[in-house]
Amino acid sequence: MLRSIPDERIRQRDKNFSHKRRDMMDTLIEVEDENGHRLDDQEIMDLLLMYFNVGHESSGHITMWTTIFLQEHAEFLEKARAKQEEILRRRPQSQQGMTLNEYRQMHYLSKVINETLRLITFSLAVFREAKTDVTISEYHSNPKKFDPSRWDNFTPKTGTFMPFGLGSHLCPGNELAMLEVAMYRNRMGGVLGVTRRPSKQSNVKHDLTLPVPMRLMHP
Repeated sequence: MLRSIPDERIRQRDKNFSHKRRDMMDTLIEVEDENGHRLDDQEIMDLLLMYFNVGHESSGHITMWTTIFLQEHAEFLEKARAKQEEILRRRPQSQQGMTLNEYRQMHYLSKVINETLRLITFSLAVFREAKTDVTISEYHSNPKKFDPSRWDNFTPKTGTFMPFGLGSHLCPGNELAMLEVAMYRNRMGGVLGVTRRPSKQSNVKHDLTLPVPMRLMHP
């Protein structure tokens, strides 16, 4: 199915068919390196699958852990819910759905998401491992504790908090991922609760990126 997409786009290009808007597929088909080499069909397929997986799984993964942490810490869940309800009360009756302006007002929810990202990598796989323990002085107290309040009046120094990478390795979808998590919590936070089902892996820790069995519960 995916292979038919670039094939069709290439046929359209060869027939001088013009699009109203250029998209990522156009860029992948036309991009060249310094030697004039273009991506072949398989390379385009690999890139499409990679972006599809990263764009879908990463947001779902961090959304799951945000939900788990809030359910395990009732005081933070209630505060997050109260802040979201406060924003909803200011919403005009004629408005349908969340706006970008409302998203920018979700300061506490942003702290919750940042705290989740601090504890849990959004990637489903990490290919690097520290060979020795590293001590970082004066960074976070109780680093394994989930506590969104640690982000109150706190701006991390450059290079100390980079869940989406940094510089040329910065994830191009970082803002979209944050928005997706915020939209889920805004939409579902006051409607559904989550309970964790007993797992056969009794030694699962929060700092491991493992699937966690969950069940959605109506209040």
